[in-house]
Amino acid sequence: GMPKYALKSDFARGLPLADRPLTWDELSEMQSDGWDIQAHSCTHRAHDKLIDEQLVMEMEGSRHFINKHLKQNSAFYAFPFGNYNKNVLDKLIKANYLAGFSVHGGQVSSASDLRRLPRNEINTECALHVFAKLARSGYRSDVDEYRSRLRNMLFHYPLIKDIIKKVVT
Repeated sequence: GMPKYALKSDFARGLPLADRPLTWDELSEMQSDGWDIQAHSCTHRAHDKLIDEQLVMEMEGSRHFINKHLKQNSAFYAFPFGNYNKNVLDKLIKANYLAGFSVHGGQVSSASDLRRLPRNEINTECALHVFAKLARSGYRSDVDEYRSRLRNMLFHYPLIKDIIKKVVT
């Protein structure tokens, strides 16, 4: 029969076999080997596009299924595609997660916002010199670092973003 994917959705069924979600049995095996399994949503939809009820279902549902299948309570949450907005961050806290992870670069420090910690992607196509730069700085390149700083500034000061939009348009 078909494997029972940890992520039950059209998203999971539409992926190529080489890039499918893990099954609960695979996650259980990883957990027994010392991996810490945490929440990443139920249907892998971009959270900044969801209404409140959908956000609650994604966040609380993900924790529920991990607890049901792996007997573990999730404390951390990784946003699908790294997408979030202020409402998503508020819902994360209301769902009692200790921290949330995006996909923007950077390093975690005592000044980091626990609701949107950086998360660096490393895959088989990551060259050694890029990995070394990520390990040193948290960024793939100087350009990525500047973009990230600008994105953080715009997130903290939305008025700047509004002014830029008016100047550009």
